[in-house]
Amino acid sequence: MSKSVITDALLTAIADAIRDKTGDEGTLTPAQMAQAIEDIPAGAEEPYVEYTLDEQLGTNLTGAVFYGFTKIPRFFSHHTSVSRGGFNHIDIPDGVTEICDSAFVYSGLAQGITLPDSLRVIGNNAFEGSDFKSIDIPDDVETIGNKVFYSCTKLERCHMPEHMQTVNSNNLFYYCSKLQTVNFPAEWTIIDSSCFFMCSALAITRIPDTVTEIKDSAFGNTGLTDIDIMGACNIGWGAFGRCTNLKTVKLHSVNTTINEYAFSNDAALTDIYVPWASGAVAGAPWGATNASIHYNTQYDANGNVIS
Repeated sequence: MSKSVITDALLTAIADAIRDKTGDEGTLTPAQMAQAIEDIPAGAEEPYVEYTLDEQLGTNLTGAVFYGFTKIPRFFSHHTSVSRGGFNHIDIPDGVTEICDSAFVYSGLAQGITLPDSLRVIGNNAFEGSDFKSIDIPDDVETIGNKVFYSCTKLERCHMPEHMQTVNSNNLFYYCSKLQTVNFPAEWTIIDSSCFFMCSALAITRIPDTVTEIKDSAFGNTGLTDIDIMGACNIGWGAFGRCTNLKTVKLHSVNTTINEYAFSNDAALTDIYVPWASGAVAGAPWGATNASIHYNTQYDANGNVIS
């Protein structure tokens, strides 16, 4: 078995770090050093976080002190809420570059979270089940994982960076039942599986021509009423299935492919406008049994039907 050698230099470095955190300039005994190390939360990664308490809220954690911290570790505030000693609001300081998987899963955060400009990566399930109503993703975030906002049932608005490099995220907004608005970054070309599934309040009316694929169940069970799909797009199985309020779909590109069940169980869908001739794309009306297909549709510059 190998041995770890604790040198005087290492002990000095530990003591200096503890003094920096506590503000105590005095000499540290071995017992004090051991206690400081023992106080590191279980599962914390290096460098770690120490919590701070708001005296007016008793034991409720309302903030955190970060020491040389570049990552929020996994399960940092796992299944906590304000009533259980969790966060009500948190400002993550500049210098943090990654929020790891499940860092704030079911953590409360009812008054929101502020993300730093230094942030680059948001891991899987990072904010699952959180209570905030709005969030702005910083401009330089490069990657968002799967299920980041899964079951954030109070989320109403999310602003995404215009030039995010990777939005390859399934179930991203799954069951965000109050989500109304989210913008589409210019490089968001694929709406992944179940991305907006069960977003019953979703108010999106147009999918931009930068989107080339809408995967299975991407907008399933949403509250959409009318939708324009502007570009050449591959529309997957159940992509708009069970959208009980959906009445009109307008497809703007002749280079569109549609799964035969793309609009299945959309009982209110009565009109699908397409720019191609009858028979050019198989499967019409693609599961929407009550829909009429309007072939050879032409649109004006604003996307309105002119014939």
